[in-house]
Amino acid sequence: MHTGPVIAVVDDFPDLLESITNLLSLFGYFVVTSNVRDLMAGGKYAMALFLSEHDPVVVIFDITPPYAKTLSYLKTFIRQEAARGRKFIITTTTPEVARASASLPGIAQVFIKPPHPTELLSAIKQAVESAT
Repeated sequence: MHTGPVIAVVDDFPDLLESITNLLSLFGYFVVTSNVRDLMAGGKYAMALFLSEHDPVVVIFDITPPYAKTLSYLKTFIRQEAARGRKFIITTTTPEVARASASLPGIAQVFIKPPHPTELLSAIKQAVESAT
């Protein structure tokens, strides 16, 4: 049984999933992960199932290439019932995608990759506090 807030990390790089999990675990967060491509392959219901199974307060979601397809997936999903009340922190490698995602509902922060660990931790803390 975990005691800290649940944070979901959705990315396509296993090394990044592991490093973010290690970092957040050090600060008392319980981290669940998924590969963004796997979720996209399962459609909007895969993300809904992932969120309902783990009930994260915050979702760190990486918008990966192909950027338009991943951004479209996020836009569709973020308006679904399963996403309501959750805060999303977006990571991406392109400023255009960062700007396009910043105004979506539930977005707490957007980072150009790689985010500085201190800034990421601060954004997560603020998102957790505003969600609870």
